[in-house]
Amino acid sequence: KPLLSILLYGYSGAGKTATAVSAGWDWRTFVPKRKMLWVTFGREDNPALKVPETMRVRLVSPALDSMKFLDDFEALLRSLRAKNPTAKEPVEVLILDGLSEFDLLYELVFKKEHSTDDKYAMWNSLLDRFFAIMQMADPNELKCHIIVTARVTEKKEEKRSKTGQVIREADPEFITTDYMPSVRGSFREHFPHYYNLVLYMERDTVPGKMADGKQGLVSVHRIRMMPERKFLVKNHWEHQWIAESKPSILDNPTFDTIMDIIKSFEGA
Repeated sequence: KPLLSILLYGYSGAGKTATAVSAGWDWRTFVPKRKMLWVTFGREDNPALKVPETMRVRLVSPALDSMKFLDDFEALLRSLRAKNPTAKEPVEVLILDGLSEFDLLYELVFKKEHSTDDKYAMWNSLLDRFFAIMQMADPNELKCHIIVTARVTEKKEEKRSKTGQVIREADPEFITTDYMPSVRGSFREHFPHYYNLVLYMERDTVPGKMADGKQGLVSVHRIRMMPERKFLVKNHWEHQWIAESKPSILDNPTFDTIMDIIKSFEGA
C-alpha cells in the first residue's frame, strides 16, 4: 500500500487536526488505530480529541526566546529516520500539526536572537530550515504516513498608495488560485511540491438530522479532493479519481476514507 504525504490546510475549525489524528486515534471511541506520533507547535492543540500524551510531542517556545523547539524537532526527525525502518513497533503515522504556527514561532524567535541589517537574513534562514525539514520528512525514508496541517491564506493583490507607490506587491502570475496554504516567505511557493495530496478543508452546512432528531441544517467538515480554480488542491491520483468517478468532495472524512479510495485503484 502507498505511504501518503498529505497537506491539509484551511481555516480554524475546518477539521484539519481531527482528520489528521483519525489516522492513528479514533477520537470517537478513544481507541488507537495505528502507532502514531502527533507533533504540535506552539499553541496548536485540540483537547477534545483526548489523544494520550504518550502519542504526543509538544514543541513550544513560550517566551519566544529559544530555537530549542526547532532543534528538538529536527532531532526527532533524525531519530525516526534512523530507527523507524528497523524498529519492532515503528511509528506508522507522523502528524506535523501547525506548520503555519511553526513559521510564526521561527520568525519571532529569530528576531529576538539576531540583530542584522540584512533584511533577507530571516527569510533565507527560514527557507533553509524548511527545506531541511522537508527533506527529512520523507514518508519513504521514515517508512510511515506523514500528515501536515497549515492555515489558509488568500492570494495577494497589488496595493498602491494615493500617490501610486506600491505598498504591497501582487503574487506572481503562476499563482492562479485564490486560496493556498499559509507559509510566509519564498517557501510558500515550494511547500505544496512535497506532498502527493494537498487538500483544502472547510466547514459547511447541509440538510440532515439534527441532535434532536429533526431535519434541518447540520454542520459538516468538508475536504476537497480535486483541483479547482478557487482552491489549491493537488492529487497524484487525479486521473484515477476521474476515471472511476470518485467523489471530489468528502464530508466528515477520516484518514481511512481517503486511504480506502486510493487502495481501491488497481495497482495502488
